[in-house]
Formats: sequence, C-alpha cells, structure tokens
Amino acid sequence: MVLINLYTNIIGYNAAKSAISQISLLGSHGLNSSGALEIMNWLNEFSLNRELVEAKFHSNQRESDLPVIIHLTDIHFGYAMKNNIQIDMHRFKNGEYNQPLHEHIKEEFNTFFKYDSNRLFLVVSGDFTYSASRSEFEMALNFMNAVCTILNIKKEKVIVTPGNHDIDWNSEKVDPCNRFDNYISFLYKFYGQPLFRQLYPFIKWDLTINTDRPNPEDILAIHFYPESQLLFISFNSCMYENNQNHYGFIGGKQFKKAFQFIKENNINDTFIKIAITHHQLLPHPASVSNTNGIVWMDLSIIRDSGLVEYKLENMGFDIILHGHKHNPQLRETLVRDKNNIKHTKKLIICGGGSCGVNSS
Repeated sequence: MVLINLYTNIIGYNAAKSAISQISLLGSHGLNSSGALEIMNWLNEFSLNRELVEAKFHSNQRESDLPVIIHLTDIHFGYAMKNNIQIDMHRFKNGEYNQPLHEHIKEEFNTFFKYDSNRLFLVVSGDFTYSASRSEFEMALNFMNAVCTILNIKKEKVIVTPGNHDIDWNSEKVDPCNRFDNYISFLYKFYGQPLFRQLYPFIKWDLTINTDRPNPEDILAIHFYPESQLLFISFNSCMYENNQNHYGFIGGKQFKKAFQFIKENNINDTFIKIAITHHQLLPHPASVSNTNGIVWMDLSIIRDSGLVEYKLENMGFDIILHGHKHNPQLRETLVRDKNNIKHTKKLIICGGGSCGVNSS
C-alpha cells in the first residue's frame, strides 16, 4: 500500500482508480476481504473528492541561451606494441556490450542538455591518434563526422589542434618537414578546401608531395564568430615534437599572428577569447611515487609557458583549453604587469581528461 500511496500522490486520480479496479477484480474472483473492501471504498471516495493536479516532472536536462562548448581531448585511435603484442589504445568498441564513443557522446549529451545546435561548438585539443598513421586518421575522421552529424554541429564551429601523438615520427625521420603531413591531410578532408583555407590562412601548402610544407607556426587556426562575440585561436604547441622531444612550445611567431588578427578586427574585451593548445600550460598536480633519487619535473609542459600565459592575459584571453595529461584540471592564473595600468583578467586554464584512451 505504501507503493500505491506514493504512486497515487504522484499522478493522482488515475492511480487511485487503478487500485480500486485491482481490488474489485480480486473480489470478483472470490478473494473478498473486509479490509480490502474498506480500502476500496475509501479510495473511491477520496478520488471523487480530490482535485486533479498535474504532476511536475523534473528533468535532468539543463537549458541555456549561452554558447555551449564541448571539449574533447586525447581520443587516441590506433595501436601500440607492448611486449610484441598489439594493443588497441582506443577503449570504445562496437560490440554486444559496448558502443562507439560517438554513441556515448550522443546519449550523455541528450540526457543532460537541451540545446539549440546553433549554439554548439566542439573543441578537440589534440591526440586524435596514437601514431599518426593514415589509417588512424581515417578512424578519427569517421568519428568527427559522426559527432557532427548526431549533434548537428556545423564544421565551421569545430576547433582542433594537433597533439604530440598526431605527429608522424616515421616521416620525421626521413624529413622533419613532413611530420605534419597526415594531420594536415586529415584537416583538409574534414573541413573541405574552402573552409580549411578560411580557418588556416597561414597554410599555403597545396598538399602535393614535392612542394614546400608549412612551418609549424603556420598551423594556427582562427575561428571568429562576431555574432556570438567569440574568438577561438588554436595554437600549435607541437613546434619541436619529434621521436625524441615530447615537450610543448608555442613561440612568439604564433602570438604575432594572433595579435595582428585581434588588432585588425577590433576585437575588444566584450568578446570571449579562448585559446586551445595540446600541452599543459602549468605543471599538473600529480604525485610521484618513485623518482629513484632523481630530481623530478614535468618535462612535457609548454617550455615557454610563462611567456604564453603573459601574452594571452595581455591580449585579453579568458580561457585556455588543453589536454595531454589524460587527467582533468581547472585553475586560474594571473601574471601582473607593472607596465600595464589596465586591469588584467584572470586566465582560466581548463585541462580535459582523455575521453578515449585505453589505460591497460
């Protein structure tokens, strides 16, 4: 009866009538009880005298008129060799008891959000693959197309940056200039030629073999949305990435390009400015269990992070999104400049955890 009462309290008259019908049905089959008849009469009288009230359903979905930014990182399609065994580094499969990553994203996003797809922006801060092979980038391309389709995100609102695992180390051994070839080809296929040229204005390469490749600092994307007062700039933090060096570096040339664009387009502090890198700007708060007596430091950090932070804050950036460490972190930082009399905003640093790597 507690269950019936609770259910009745939720949906009212129809539930009470249902209970009456059940007791009457039992009585018609010879299961008569004075207690049951008394309850039935009470429910009948109660339902006739009670005002019907519509139940309030509280959804878990959240709704907002603000832009919605989906941040993914370190998806890692591809394979690694460990002890002569090939291990799939991406943990989402399509099988009897599991489903691909894009299906998980669809379920989670539709469960917790109501959204207008025109307000959606997708950021992927690097490491689409594990070894930057063409086949791995094909898997990444299929995934990106699937996410854009199921969430109805326009490709001009998809912002990406290369990660250290998106650099082809095999090509780098032959010619360091070729290490970004597969990544740039992936961008070209995903965006299509017109949009690719619009978002990557500094890449002049025609994607043919015997022509000059872009410099690493040219792999900088600019996504400007005046109607939403949003600016995304994707910085390449894999400037010196090769099979030996796995640290981040951005350098002054990229900031000159970013500053020039902001100046030419009169982008003031009313705009939200978001920077995307792969490597972390600040050391990750991770414990170290055994250093074998050696002084330990985070070698994968952006090496010019102090200058990066300083320049981003002085250009009025609000947020930096990154990946690389496979664990999330959220921090605020501010470098005070004695020569800058205006108030400098704090920079919010948001590191995403890996959404796809197999930890085994």
